[in-house]
Amino acid sequence: MSALYDFKNYRFMVIDDQPLVRQSLRSIIQTMGGFIVEMAQGYTDAINKIRATPPDVILCDYMMGSGRTGQQLLEEVRRNRLIPEEAIFLMVTGEQAYEQVVACVELIPDDYILKPFSPELLSLRLDRLMVKKQVMRPYFVAKREQRYVDAKRFLDQSQERKECRPYRVDFMRCNAELLLEQQRGTDAEQSYRDILEIYNFPWANVGIVKSLMQQKRFKEAQELIETVVTGSPGFSRHSISRQKSVPSSEIMLRHKRH
Repeated sequence: MSALYDFKNYRFMVIDDQPLVRQSLRSIIQTMGGFIVEMAQGYTDAINKIRATPPDVILCDYMMGSGRTGQQLLEEVRRNRLIPEEAIFLMVTGEQAYEQVVACVELIPDDYILKPFSPELLSLRLDRLMVKKQVMRPYFVAKREQRYVDAKRFLDQSQERKECRPYRVDFMRCNAELLLEQQRGTDAEQSYRDILEIYNFPWANVGIVKSLMQQKRFKEAQELIETVVTGSPGFSRHSISRQKSVPSSEIMLRHKRH
């Protein structure tokens, strides 16, 4: 199997409550050349193992049992920064309707894949995501180290680079989030509105809410919250207030395919 990346150097984690599914996914990863594969059988087990040894790639089943979902796990992992932004979170699901689910949340996985799938398909998806993460790595590192000037410079310079063109929305989102972190609410609001000119991402509306709150425009923020919650049932007022964002253009890419 031809792959851009040597998967033997990556630490994988498979999260699924079904033992046979975990074994099947591990076999697929091993067929791709990945041999460092840790298994987690549920939500709490996964959180504990991620805290102990953060993986490079997570394959997480959407329906985890015990009333928990992979989406909830993703939110906790990203919100508490249990893995770096360079790490890949891939949702595994047998639900054809998952695309409608992921379109209504702010925090989305790096990608999702429908069961059953082949080693070739998984390898292709991971190659694509690893290329993207590698392109964006200087930004992730600068942001993590709070070198915001360097992070902004990288985003600005990347707009002219050919290899960055497929990730235009991701870079726009990173820029808006960076402005929020710097308490530049007015500029962040405009950045999110620029994104909405491209596609009506729910997370962009949430970004505007946060921007308005930074500007103490609370009435406008509340009105927009009502609009977002009404139009996107996957959101709640609580989730809007507590979630943090991660860059991704997958919703728009999938929208264009249909």
